Amino acid sequence: MSNMYLYGYPVYLVIFFLYNIQISYSSEYDLTVDIPAGGRSCFFETVKLGQFIEIDYQVIDGGDNDVSFIAQSPAGYPLVTDIRKRDNAHKIKAMESGDYKICFDNSFSRFSSKLLYFELIVENADGTNDNAKNDDDWMEFVKADELLDMSVDNLKETIASMKNNFAKSIQQQSMLKIFEAKDRNIMENNCSKVTTWSLIFISVLISTGILQVVLIRSLFDEKSTVHKLMQKLRK
Repeated sequence: MSNMYLYGYPVYLVIFFLYNIQISYSSEYDLTVDIPAGGRSCFFETVKLGQFIEIDYQVIDGGDNDVSFIAQSPAGYPLVTDIRKRDNAHKIKAMESGDYKICFDNSFSRFSSKLLYFELIVENADGTNDNAKNDDDWMEFVKADELLDMSVDNLKETIASMKNNFAKSIQQQSMLKIFEAKDRNIMENNCSKVTTWSLIFISVLISTGILQVVLIRSLFDEKSTVHKLMQKLRK
C-alpha cells in the first residue's frame, strides 16, 4: 500500500510533527491571574545558566489597569523592576542556575483587584529549549527509500520553519485574545459609567422641571406659602 503525501512529504511525518509541537514548546507558559487589592502574586521558574527568560504581561481589567512588576535572581537580587505599568515585556539572561522569582504587586491599590495576563518563555541562546531534541525523533520513522526523492536537510529546515511559524501564530492569537478582552472590559466599564451618569442627569432634569412648575404655580396661588413669602419681601 503506497503512502499518502502532503506538500511532498509523507502524511505521517506531518502528523508526527504537529504532535511534536506541543512537546517542543513546553517551556512556554501563559496564565491569567487575579491579583487582590493590596496583594501580590509570585511565580517561580527553574532556569539554567545562559538561558533567557522572556516575560510579557498586560493588565486586562481593574482600577487604572496598572501593576508593579519585579524579577529576582535565585540569590534574591532584583533584576527588573516596573512601577505601576499597564503592560511591558522583558528578556532576562540567566547569570546563574536556580529558581527565578517573578512577582506582580498590587499593594498600592486599596480597593481594586487586577486581572492580569502574562506569558513566560524559557529558551536557550540559540532560540531553542531543552526539549529541542524531540525535533529529530521523526527521523526514526522515516524509511530509507523515502529519503531518495527528498533532501533531509531541506525537510528539517521546512519543519523547523513550520514549527516557528506555528509558535508565532499561537503567540499572536493569544495576545489578540488578551487585547480583545481588555478592550471589551474598557468598553463595558465606559458603558456602565455613561449609563449611570445619564440616569443621574435625567433625574436632576426631571426634578428641576417639577420644582420649576411647582414654584411658578405657587407664585399665582394667593394661598400658597411661596406667594405669601414673596408678598412679604416686596413690603
